[in-house]
Amino acid sequence: MVSELKSKKITKRAAQNPEADDGTLTDRAYRELEEMIVTLQLTPGTILSEHTLALKLKIGRTPIREALQRLARDGLVVIMPRRGIMVSEINLRLQLRLLEVRRELERLMAKLAAERATPEERQEFAEVARGMLKAAAQADDIEFMRLDQKFNLLIATTARNEFARRSMGLMNALSRR
Repeated sequence: MVSELKSKKITKRAAQNPEADDGTLTDRAYRELEEMIVTLQLTPGTILSEHTLALKLKIGRTPIREALQRLARDGLVVIMPRRGIMVSEINLRLQLRLLEVRRELERLMAKLAAERATPEERQEFAEVARGMLKAAAQADDIEFMRLDQKFNLLIATTARNEFARRSMGLMNALSRR
């Protein structure tokens, strides 16, 4: 009953605000901020202000604060008590170590996804691939990046291994920069 009420609230909120149809305002803030960091619209070393971000994204400060805490857990921002929030620097040694683990985990997840994907999921893979080809032909880096993220989420879903999905989730944001 509680989940039914939550579902109705989310559906009602999505109907009132089409931009919030993919989850909560915190989820939306997280996605938008993560994309801004990954695409270097917010460059490493930039000091962030909750107030400024709230105005820019047209979202309240509480969802912005919660999204920034998630980004800190992902290693994309550094919260400096009483000094502010900074976009984390890109560390090449860390990226190489991350790549070592990611390669192995991606092999496992791709194998599992190939074995476990439903016909509908296989169709979705094909649609993403077509979109990636189109984005590449148009040199649309942002759209290609979004489709790559969708591809990674689809792999994580179709692999049907929550431990691999969680582990990859920790690495995705860092490796997308």
